[in-house]
Amino acid sequence: QKMYLIEAIESVLDQTLPPYQIIIVDDYSTDGSRDVIAGYASCYPKTITPIYHTQNLGVTRSRIDALQAVKGDHV
Repeated sequence: QKMYLIEAIESVLDQTLPPYQIIIVDDYSTDGSRDVIAGYASCYPKTITPIYHTQNLGVTRSRIDALQAVKGDHV
């Protein structure tokens, strides 16, 4: 799903109102998504918060990890 990830990130970055924070959880993907995330995180270090799982933990754990990384008042 790497191509969808690129499209989603670009869509958020292209919004009129810039995002305060983008949290991306990689749940141990094997399609190169981790490299895409790392590339964007290095270009936007103050905006993109990457979270990399070292094994597949599922949707629930990914959501919990993302919510714990929130810095703002709104999600």
